[in-house]
Order: sequence, then structure tokens, then C-alpha cells
Amino acid sequence: MEIRGAGNPSPLRGGGIMTSCKGLLSQIGAFILRIMWHEPLSTDGQILGRKELRCLQQEADRCRKRSFSELLSKPPKTIHRRRLRGSIIHFQLATSKFDSVVTCGACGAWLFRPNELKSEKSFHVHLSDSVEVVNVTDCSNVQFGHVRYKSDTSESWKYDVQTVRCACCKIYLGLNVKRVSHLVSWLEVTSHGWCEQMSAPVLNRRSDAQQQQQQQQQQQRGWSQGRDDVKLPGSATTLQRQPPASSSSSSSSPPLPAVVPLGGVETCEMVLGTRYLRVLSLARDAEHGKARVELRCKKCENRLSFSDQILCTRRRWGIGNGPNEPACYMNSLVKGAFEVRNVRERELAQGAFDMADVFCGSCGEQVGYKFEQDKSPSKINENQQGRFGLVMSRLTIHNNSSENAN
Repeated sequence: MEIRGAGNPSPLRGGGIMTSCKGLLSQIGAFILRIMWHEPLSTDGQILGRKELRCLQQEADRCRKRSFSELLSKPPKTIHRRRLRGSIIHFQLATSKFDSVVTCGACGAWLFRPNELKSEKSFHVHLSDSVEVVNVTDCSNVQFGHVRYKSDTSESWKYDVQTVRCACCKIYLGLNVKRVSHLVSWLEVTSHGWCEQMSAPVLNRRSDAQQQQQQQQQQQRGWSQGRDDVKLPGSATTLQRQPPASSSSSSSSPPLPAVVPLGGVETCEMVLGTRYLRVLSLARDAEHGKARVELRCKKCENRLSFSDQILCTRRRWGIGNGPNEPACYMNSLVKGAFEVRNVRERELAQGAFDMADVFCGSCGEQVGYKFEQDKSPSKINENQQGRFGLVMSRLTIHNNSSENAN
């Protein structure tokens, strides 16, 4: 560095070094501001972190909530054809009366139409993997587990519940609540799972005049816009026709009675997690794949799953003998895009589980893990059976909303 004499007060000839230092400081400041304001770097080819996946999960939750709110806001459609009145839901799903259907988020099996949604809930259920839930009166393509008994958070009520699984992919969807009764003894409770929390039932606090007025309105409207009595052919016997569970009046049915008898009250109401479901529009001009960001293998760009299949972003898992890394808990992966190997029993924080390694079906790189079967005696983690986990360091995202789903 050269220094001029005192008679010529010229600045130092070190401007290049000072300029480079200022540029480096500005880059560091911009990086710190980007972290503080959670500004995404890019969408395509970005290596994922917890914040990015959390933003994708929240966006998918908002889209699901908006879709179910639109279904509940629409007036229920009435089937006028006599041969469809009172038919089972499997037959109603085959009709072309509706423009949307709710499917299993993992395999796409059709579950129910918008008429099965209930706007007034008899009780509230909190699922660990899905904060938002929907109450439905009937559902197709599902399997029910054995009856178990749960209590609410105040330990005052007992619920007779069954596990609801998809009949196609065997994935946990929610609960089927059969009966609500008073809890007499804590020994009656046989299920203490933390993944399902029940609230106290919503009892009917309406006056007698309001109840009588509602009954008169229901009688005038009729359950299917048809006759109440049906005469059998060749006989004088008359049968009283009962309203089906899938009628339009079921979506606005009143809550439980004000006084629950000792034997309890039958509800026959299912509670399904919205993160396990997907609203599919049957219209020809519908926008499929909206708000679905692809999760791809970092090594070969193979499509593994979508952003609306993320259930939790706070998991950790180690690849091979390496240390634990941030991972995300997934509802499902794209069929045919992965391979499952090395099934073995492991002791996890939530109990014993049969775990397996998940490899990319294209390049063979290990990308995650799978929950095969719950080995705990109480089966408190059966909601995780059949689901997956992906390690974030092995993933990248690709925003392609115009492409279709699985």
C-alpha cells in the first residue's frame, strides 16, 4: 500500500479492498434479512428445510379448509329419482348427480359425497396428525376396527368408537363413534391413545317449543320430497318409510338430547381428518393439482410425493449409520416411485414398531422410512401404520401445479 506525502492529502490506495469488504458485508446482511423475514430463495430445485416444508403444509391446509367450507356452504342436493331413495352410499356414488366427491388422500378411493357432511357436530375430536376434522353420516370404501371405549378430556363421558380405515390402502382415516354415554368407572375405558382426544358431547339446549317447531318443519319438508307411506304390492300391509342416513336432512340434524339416558345415545357418526382426505372436482373445467407442489428426489428428480401429503415437519431420522436429520411425516408416497426394504423391529419414542427403509425407485438412493406395523400392546400408534417419512436432505421441490395427482 502506498502512502502519499503530507503535502498532498490524497486518500489511500486501498479502495479495492474496502469495496470488496463492503460487498461482503452487504451480502451477509441480505442473508440475515432473508432469514428473519422467511423469504424463499427459489421454488424449483430448492433444497428443503423445516421452514419451507412448514409453509407448504400451511398452504395445503388453507386450501383444504376452503374446499370443505365451500362444500358445507352449498345447499344439499335432493335425489328425486325413486329408485335412488334410501339406497346405500355405494350406489349413490355411482350417480352423476353431484359435481364433487371426497376421496382418500393416499390412494384416491371415493369415500362420500357432499351430502354426507354434517354442519352441526355432536362432539369434537382432535387428531394428532390432523387438527381439522369433518363429521360425516355415512362413508363408502372403508373398514371398521373392533369396538373400543374412550373417555373425553374431562373424564365424564364414554364413547364407543371404531377405527376407520380405507378399504383400498388400509390407511387410518379417523373414528366411527357409535354411542355416547356417561362414564361410570375409569375401568370401562380400554383405549388411552394420545393420538385421539375427545371433547364433551354437544347437548341440545333448545326449548320444547323450538324442538316442536323443528319437528313440524321436518315433517312438512319430508325426507326425500316423496310420500311417507309405501304399500307393498299385492298386500294391504303398509310400511313406514324411514329416512336414510344419507338424506339431506342428516346434514342439519340437531345435536344430542339435553338429557342422556343411562344406557347412552346412539350417534353413528364418523369423524375423519381433513389431512387424510382430498376434495376431487368432477367438473370437466376443474383445476386439478392446484396448490400441489411436487417433492422430488434430490439425486435423480424422481417425483416422490406432494406437499398436501405432509402431516408433520418436526420428525427426525438417520440414514444408515449416520446421525439423525430433520424429516417430515408423510401421509403417502406416489405409487411405483419408491421401494421398501429391510423390515425390522425398532424401539421408537412412541413404542415398538416394525420399520422399513424407503429407497427411490429410480436411482436407488435411500430417501426415508416407513411405519409397517404397531407392535405396542395397546395399539396406540395405529394411526401411523402404512405411512412414511422422508428425510429433508434427500428432497427437492418442483412447482408444477398443472400436472395431475397420483
